[in-house]
Amino acid sequence: MWTADKVQRLFLSAEQLGAFLKAAAAAGNKRQAFGKLQSSMSGSAPYRIWKRFQNAQTSIRAALSTICPPPKLDGAQPGDSPTASTLSHLDKAFDGHELNPIAAFQATLQTFFI
Repeated sequence: MWTADKVQRLFLSAEQLGAFLKAAAAAGNKRQAFGKLQSSMSGSAPYRIWKRFQNAQTSIRAALSTICPPPKLDGAQPGDSPTASTLSHLDKAFDGHELNPIAAFQATLQTFFI
């Protein structure tokens, strides 16, 4: 049985993945962001996970657009990158949902996040 709080082929929960992506996007340091999770995964794991997320962004944004329009970003803040935009859209789409945004994405759309 598959549950929404797990991410396909990844030994992190949806909550841990969300924390990693937000921290990595904000700080720009994937290894440091991943270290905060205290995972036993290899040192190359944050880069592989980040690449999976980068490759999935188009699909993620297309799916999120069926739920709500993307948030308006003015591009003035340093965090207004495509990654930050995707994460903001995810948060907006599932604001107030009982699950964290990644788990809510998977449960609502019945598809894997990455």
